Amino acid sequence: MSLQPVIAVELREGSCLGETPSQRGGGEGVLLEIIQGAYFALASGNPNEGFPQTDQLKMKDQSLRKVEQEMDSLTFRNQQLAKRVELLQEELSVCDTKGKKNKHKIGDSPSQHNHQHQSVINEDLQKKIEENERLHIQYAEADERHRLLENQLRERLDVLEKETAQHQAIVDGLTQKYMETIERLQNDKARLEFSQYLHENAAYVRPLEEGMLQLFETITEETVTTLHYTQKAALEQELPTLTQKLKTTNECILSSLVSLTNVTGKPRPESVPYEEALANQRVLLSSAESREGLALQVQQSQEKIAKLDQEKEHWMLEAQLAKIKLEKENQRVSDLESQLIGVISRQPSPILQENLSIQPKTPEEEEVERNTGQPVRSESLVPDEECREQLIKNHYMARVADLTSQLQVADSKAVHFYAECRALAKRLTLAEKSRESLTKGMKDANQNISHLQDELTTTKRSYEDQLSMMSDHLCSMNETLTKQREEIDTLKLVNKVTNSKPEVVAGYFISAVIELGGCPKIIRSDLGTENVHVNRLQRFLREDENGTLSEPAILQGRSTANQRIEWWWGFYRRQNVDYWRDLFLEFQSVGDFNGHVVDKGLIQFCFLDVIQRELDTVVRMWNNHRIRPGGSGRDLFHGRPFLMYQAPELYQAQDYLHPVDYDKLDIIVEEGVCIWKTGIPCDPDLHELCVLLMEEHHLESSYTALEAARLYRELRPLVREILS
Repeated sequence: MSLQPVIAVELREGSCLGETPSQRGGGEGVLLEIIQGAYFALASGNPNEGFPQTDQLKMKDQSLRKVEQEMDSLTFRNQQLAKRVELLQEELSVCDTKGKKNKHKIGDSPSQHNHQHQSVINEDLQKKIEENERLHIQYAEADERHRLLENQLRERLDVLEKETAQHQAIVDGLTQKYMETIERLQNDKARLEFSQYLHENAAYVRPLEEGMLQLFETITEETVTTLHYTQKAALEQELPTLTQKLKTTNECILSSLVSLTNVTGKPRPESVPYEEALANQRVLLSSAESREGLALQVQQSQEKIAKLDQEKEHWMLEAQLAKIKLEKENQRVSDLESQLIGVISRQPSPILQENLSIQPKTPEEEEVERNTGQPVRSESLVPDEECREQLIKNHYMARVADLTSQLQVADSKAVHFYAECRALAKRLTLAEKSRESLTKGMKDANQNISHLQDELTTTKRSYEDQLSMMSDHLCSMNETLTKQREEIDTLKLVNKVTNSKPEVVAGYFISAVIELGGCPKIIRSDLGTENVHVNRLQRFLREDENGTLSEPAILQGRSTANQRIEWWWGFYRRQNVDYWRDLFLEFQSVGDFNGHVVDKGLIQFCFLDVIQRELDTVVRMWNNHRIRPGGSGRDLFHGRPFLMYQAPELYQAQDYLHPVDYDKLDIIVEEGVCIWKTGIPCDPDLHELCVLLMEEHHLESSYTALEAARLYRELRPLVREILS
């Protein structure tokens, strides 16, 4: 076991304590500036208080403001005290001058007067020191409360963040559910509106239905009329007086009616339902052959348009011829009527009437017959011929339009079915290829499975053989590991952070520099190896931008030169260290300590905090003790070290704190040349185990040496029982 706190305090205080304010003001021994940061760290129980943490500094601003206000009031009182000390020093100098002149007259009265003034000053200084100590304790307590509150708030923030994430997941689920409900309601609303729309349109559909019925009756009536005309034409065919032109016309009309009847007698195909038409449209749009089918359909439509244009021109020509024929027929009818009137008046014979009824063909009629290829029938023979022709023409035109639309629909369906068949054929080909590839992949997978099963069997057998061999090997290795474990634990204890390491001493130095905001002008230290890093860091902090030093930054010498602090620590060793050594030797003699790594860790866990508090008491005693004036030509500065450090102007001294660049401090921290002492005095695992055992068995922490010894004797069997 190493007494880490003892060595740390000796370094921090021993390098400067015992020096007079004039030596400090002259730049020698200014390592006293480190005492401020170390004193705060020891008073709070955490040596890492000086570690640079920007976040903690920001959070401590509020508490620091309160302390600064108190420090301002204390500074004002110190100034008043300084003025009073100056007056007393002037009176003392006057008294000394008078004493030298009238030495035989004064006797002991001036010394008694000086002693009274000195006692008053000492009482005032003692009060100020106690008040300053109280303020530091309040600052440490406020800092601890602030840290606990921060940890509680962070834990609460983590809990609230988890709850927020859970609530957000619930809100997302409910939002999705509500969106689905809204969509379903919107669909229902659309259906209801569509139903209402159909219901409203029923009033318009009924008149349409009635109109269609009337149209059907009209068509039926016209058909009956047409059939009557057909019967009449058949009777005319049997008359002996029928002309060849009339007979040919009747045969043409009759054949047209027969063909029209045959066509209309065929069952009309059912129309495609609306939903099926939409599905066909989606298939057509998604089909790979839709573009080719549409192109073919467009080409056919263009051909039909060209044919219809030709037919249009043909019928326009026929219409012009029919118009000319109509004019001539009207003129001829008028002539015939005049002749008929004349003949009737003269009462011609039947033969003449027959000759009159059969008129020769005009040149225009012969030309029409040659162009149309159909015989031209005189309209004067039948009174209602023009009306019947118009009805027949209208009926045939409507039927032709209907048949044309049906033909176009049939062509479109044929193109669609053709494209769909081609797409299905391609899909079938791709499916066949996919089936072949999947079959091949399945065969390969089956082969791989059989191969892997063989490998698994072989590997399983080899592992079983290896495990049987390893079980014997592990049995032999367990004994070796047990021996090596004790050696490793011993090495761990040896490698623990001790104050003899220069990295630890450098950590104390950098913590004090950060706490004070600057480094000393000159460091005075001995030639020990633990001060190597401190000397290098002092040079690095004092160097300018060019890496040079304008004046010395380190003063080295023998440790015996500082006799006052050496005597102080020698007194402490004689009075206190012997007690601890005797206590631990007693543990060893009665069998409570055998040198095992667990026993050493328990000693550190139980006793180091008690020893640290004892060392803190020694530090406070040194900082608050009174240094008497020296003789033999030495400076006459005297007083309490803490006040001499905090208020050097009271002793006509100057503060030589050298400001540092925080970028250099960041470099030092990043390089890892310092070891920051933690609050765990022993191995972390052992510390955690001891804390759990104390909570489980309701053991109290130790504050005195006797309580620490009791705690050690209670924890030792519990820890050994768990580790055995």
